[in-house]
Amino acid sequence: MTIPAVPPAILSSSDLRTEGLSHRDAGLLVERRELERLRRDRYVRPSWEPGGLDHREQHRLEIRAHVSAVCDDAVVSHWSAAVLHGLPFWNGDLDRVHLTRSRSHGGRRRTRQHVHPTPWRAEEIVLLDGVPVTTAARTVIDLARHTDLRRGVAVADAALAKGVRADELEEVLGWSRRRPGMRTARHAVRLADGRSESVGESVSRVVLHQLGVPPTDLQYEVIDTDGLTVGRADFCWEDHRTLGEFDGRIKYDGLVPEGRSAREVIYAEKRREDALRSLGWEVVRWSWDDLAHPERILAALHRAFTRAALRRG
Repeated sequence: MTIPAVPPAILSSSDLRTEGLSHRDAGLLVERRELERLRRDRYVRPSWEPGGLDHREQHRLEIRAHVSAVCDDAVVSHWSAAVLHGLPFWNGDLDRVHLTRSRSHGGRRRTRQHVHPTPWRAEEIVLLDGVPVTTAARTVIDLARHTDLRRGVAVADAALAKGVRADELEEVLGWSRRRPGMRTARHAVRLADGRSESVGESVSRVVLHQLGVPPTDLQYEVIDTDGLTVGRADFCWEDHRTLGEFDGRIKYDGLVPEGRSAREVIYAEKRREDALRSLGWEVVRWSWDDLAHPERILAALHRAFTRAALRRG
């Protein structure tokens, strides 16, 4: 019993039958891990090494398997579309392939597939590797409508960073104004900023706005008295002479060369942070754990603001 060694990488039950393999044969191959079942009648060849793929690459295979079995007006959307567009996101649902049909009702949610019933316009669909997918702008609004503000802003930031224009997002908002979840979507678009360089920075910015301490600038460069850049911080409160960093990573122009030890890297960061403080800046760092307890961040910022004010006299 052998597996057909010819394309496509996604094999249907009929492809297997052409090679003389029955449904029972396919089941045996799956048990032996010589085939992986992506859905009821779609399989992937072992040359793809599905077990070695990361979650997103595995999801790409599952998208292809589901799309190849759908022959109507369904297009890839939501979290699945974000994967195909290469948009980073946080805590998305990749347990199911997300599709949208251009209708107002008749959606369904199954174990490995979620069909959303929402009308779409032809200009909101693009082909990526031959697969019909909602545009990046439409994908952002769909996700922002169906998720919380933090995840909505994160995907909107990523889209802007990849070249999606703010007016494209506004156009989709206009067409979608009567749909559920639009209040959150509008808020996400208003907060979106393509200067954020990671999902963690995007989530941090939402938390800071909710805490009532929005930063005055992002990706702020600190210049010394000689006109040289000492460092660049994720967030800045210039009036309070305070810099904020998500996950404790300050991005310096003089990056640590490869081959340096972890101790050397930490020492170099400490020296640079000391340089920032010598120029009168306070530095506040936080992590994912702190984002789950935002009161910690607020308290740390208030302490930094107070220290800076006392230093200025």
